[in-house]
Amino acid sequence: MSNYFIYQYISIETNEIVYIGKTSRLSVDDRLLQHVNDNIGEWSQKHKHKIKFIELPKEEDMNYLESYLIRKYTPRFNIVFNKNEKLPPFEIILPDDKWKDYDVYLNEKKTIKELPKQNIRKNIENLMNANKDFEKKISDLMLSMKTSDKQFILYLMSKLTPDNQIFKMNSKEFAKFYEISKKEIHPILIRLQNYSIKGDPIGNSSIVTSLFDEVYLSTNDEIVFKLSKNSRFIIDYLIKSRYCI
Repeated sequence: MSNYFIYQYISIETNEIVYIGKTSRLSVDDRLLQHVNDNIGEWSQKHKHKIKFIELPKEEDMNYLESYLIRKYTPRFNIVFNKNEKLPPFEIILPDDKWKDYDVYLNEKKTIKELPKQNIRKNIENLMNANKDFEKKISDLMLSMKTSDKQFILYLMSKLTPDNQIFKMNSKEFAKFYEISKKEIHPILIRLQNYSIKGDPIGNSSIVTSLFDEVYLSTNDEIVFKLSKNSRFIIDYLIKSRYCI
């Protein structure tokens, strides 16, 4: 396998595509497990659904197709970063036989990485029951955040794309956003970088779920924000709960 995949959550009742995602570093199985405690996992526990995925030969094919499908179908659980970006003047048609049904795939697969095939559904349920406190930790973190920080994080997310998780901002622009002087910037940067939670949605207590890997002021007076790999857990909850609105 090439390890470049697009997957879709589809409602059986309405045939609506509710979420489109991609994975390259993780297997499809491992990527789906990451949805256990997010809004996709919550929805999938309440609605009959199917999951379909397609394998692609190159990373650029995966990235382009995901962007195209999200703009075409506008699934309810996807964030559209570039709302003004138009679809290409042609339609990408993928034959149905190229999409694999995830349940059929499980039945055909002899072994599944880390989790036995026959127990995967049970393990997902156990993970959901065992890690309810993770969402509580995020809720507590949101309550501890300053409103201005929540507003800035959502502003930052509107400027990022799935393929670019590094954002640069002139220090004057940052100070204007917060309505502060340049001398007051440093404490806010420290505060933003310190927003984190011990643990992750699948119960690994040795992992720290944080917003940023790095936040620093560069020599050319630019502030650099580098999102962490697991920042989406906090950001998804922030958007879902609409704390900043």
